[in-house]
Amino acid sequence: MRIKEVERTVGEAITDSELPMSASQKMRSMEVLMAKASQVFPDCSAMARKIRAMEKQIRARKSEESYLVQLARRTTPKGLHRLSMQLTAEYFSLQPEERQFPNQKN
Repeated sequence: MRIKEVERTVGEAITDSELPMSASQKMRSMEVLMAKASQVFPDCSAMARKIRAMEKQIRARKSEESYLVQLARRTTPKGLHRLSMQLTAEYFSLQPEERQFPNQKN
């Protein structure tokens, strides 16, 4: 917000005399803000590189995930997919007392 404000103020002026009176005050406050930012984040460019590298890894992982999901979808036999749906339907069609699994403990 402040950066755009300073850009607007300074961008229209060609010489110092054309700058509004508040421009120097805005510039000073911007200098203070930049000094504080450089103290808090001394190596911004390194942090930006790390974040870009992480974003690149995330994009690669998403692409890999998408490929593997499509591969699984194409290679899984339809009968196997339908088997789970069929077994679920059969299970819920049974009477409640028949829904006990052989190794299930009460």
